[in-house]
Parts: sequence; structure tokens; C-alpha cells
Amino acid sequence: QVILYPNYNTYNATDAYWSNGANGNKILMGMSYVLDDELLGQNITYTGNVISNTIADGYEVKAFVKTLDANYGLINETTAPLDNTGVFAINYNSNNYPGAVHLQYGFSVRGLNANPVNMESNGNVVIGAVAAGTPDFAKNAVFMYPNPATNVLNISAENSIDTIEIYNLLGQMVMGSKPAQNQAAVNVSNLTTGIYIVNTTIAGKQTSARFVKQ
Repeated sequence: QVILYPNYNTYNATDAYWSNGANGNKILMGMSYVLDDELLGQNITYTGNVISNTIADGYEVKAFVKTLDANYGLINETTAPLDNTGVFAINYNSNNYPGAVHLQYGFSVRGLNANPVNMESNGNVVIGAVAAGTPDFAKNAVFMYPNPATNVLNISAENSIDTIEIYNLLGQMVMGSKPAQNQAAVNVSNLTTGIYIVNTTIAGKQTSARFVKQ
């Protein structure tokens, strides 16, 4: 699972170059990508599932496949907008670009550098894998977002979630609930900052994942 956010790293409230006093002052593009040159010479399909899209207006989020020359100069880029939930797919034949030396695939977010105090209202885009065709995987897959979370941790699954238990790193259960539905919004605002383990049970099978409380 990948969670895409606006760029918060360059915000500086004391520098007018980076801030207008309430938010960012520069349009930036941030990328998260994999460099895999072994895919050159192949016809590939890059696909994924947009689980949720709550990102604020003004931010452009895309999936991409790129071919690059030896100096990482762009030869070609094919993109898919991630405006809506659901599956995206990019079909890419790198044989069409014989001068390519490198191949990248990943995601980009373009928009204002953002004020960290607005992280929750600015939202994010959550990307997961496309179900591999195995019913047990689809039935028991669990998605959590945002991560890190400040006030609310959203948990969703294909089937009804029986229990949610949150443990600290000492193994102590600090929260528990029984949603009996496939989505739950867990109020984590009272938890102290740190790393927690979330155990979810669906049809008798337990899944564990970590989340960060900000």
C-alpha cells in the first residue's frame, strides 16, 4: 500500500519564498518511483487500485511509466490520472523507445508545497494492489489510511471486520472495537505519539499492521 501526500518538506512559515503566511508559495512535483532497467525491451502493464482519494483541490496525482536516456533525460512518459477510485492501468511498450537506458514507474503529486498543520484537511490518495484473483486474499485484505494519523484512522476491508485491536509496542492493548461492518473510523486522537500495532479479525483470520500516531 502506498499513501500519496502533498509536499510538506519545503514549507517554511518564516520565508516568503516558500510561504504566503498560511500555505505554501511554490508549485512543486514530488515523485515516488521504482527504477527497474530490466523491464526495458518488454511490453509491460503497470496497474494498481485507488482505494481512496481525499486530496484537496489543486493537487494533480498521476501514475506514470518513463523511459530515460543514460543521463536520466526524459525520452517518453505515459501517465494515468488518479482522480477517482478504482483500478488504473498503463500499457507501455519500451521497444518503441530504442534509445532508452533506464525505466521508471511510480506516482507523482503536483501542487503547492503545503503547510503541515493542514495535513488532515489536505487529504491524500491511497493506492493498493489489484486483487490477484484469489478469493481469500480479496476477502481478508485490510487497508488503513491515513498513515501517519492524527485524529482518525480509517480501516476498510472487502468483508465485514469482526474486531479491531490496537496495541502499543509493549504489547498492551490500548483500544478495541467490534465494527461488524467493512469500514470503521477509529478515533486515535487520545493516543500518545508513537508506533502502534493494529490487529484486525475477519472471518476468524487475523491481520496485523503498523500505524504511526502523530
